Amino acid sequence: MPCSMSTRAADALQLAAAIVATEHAPASLPFVSLDERLNDAAAREGFQVLPGSL
Repeated sequence: MPCSMSTRAADALQLAAAIVATEHAPASLPFVSLDERLNDAAAREGFQVLPGSL
């Protein structure tokens, strides 16, 4: 599944792994990251993005 957004290589791999882990149903698993760009990409793919904090 190609990503249409601008992501860095490691971000794209993490997002792809999350999509595979959800069996292509991203709404079935929340997504947490401290990287705002990655969170934005995950939200566009259909994940519920939870706030991350240190």
